[in-house]
Amino acid sequence: MKILDTALSIECSGKYNGPLLPRNFCERVAIDGRIIRMSNYIENILQTLLPKNTCILKSVALPELPLHSLYTADFILFKLEESDVPRSYEERRDILLDLLSTKTSHLGNSCLTAIFIHVPEDYLISSESTPHWKLIGSQKMRLRQFRTLGFNTVTLNHEKITQIKLQPQLVEDYLRHCLTKVQFLAA
Repeated sequence: MKILDTALSIECSGKYNGPLLPRNFCERVAIDGRIIRMSNYIENILQTLLPKNTCILKSVALPELPLHSLYTADFILFKLEESDVPRSYEERRDILLDLLSTKTSHLGNSCLTAIFIHVPEDYLISSESTPHWKLIGSQKMRLRQFRTLGFNTVTLNHEKITQIKLQPQLVEDYLRHCLTKVQFLAA
């Protein structure tokens, strides 16, 4: 019910006066172990790939949304004007919360990028001679709702990264390509 309530609140904000259900602060978000391991691997590459003024937060549950894996971003990236990025997770988290609550004009939500790592179960794979991977409905809804909330979204295919993981340069190229599509990195 909470997911439906939140989905209606985000996508029908003018017609639905929600969310009506309270947020449960006692729950824990269950995240697939494959995504956690891949996040740990990718985080190091992102730190070398991204500019020094970029803050990287991992496994972020957004405030005022249900504690559910659909509303948890595997990474949230945002750039700061100053080159001195806070070192502690708490400082970076506080800056993100400030950005989300005030939506300051010089930063705004358009500078926020959410990265999602999708495991094979998140896809419908066509059985053609060359397989085509399409996200299933709940994952499409997840991306659409994050975009509605003002985030740029990046999807990473867990299976693809696993296949090229032994060649770090290919992984870096893949991440660069995905981030360039949302203009987080210059081409």
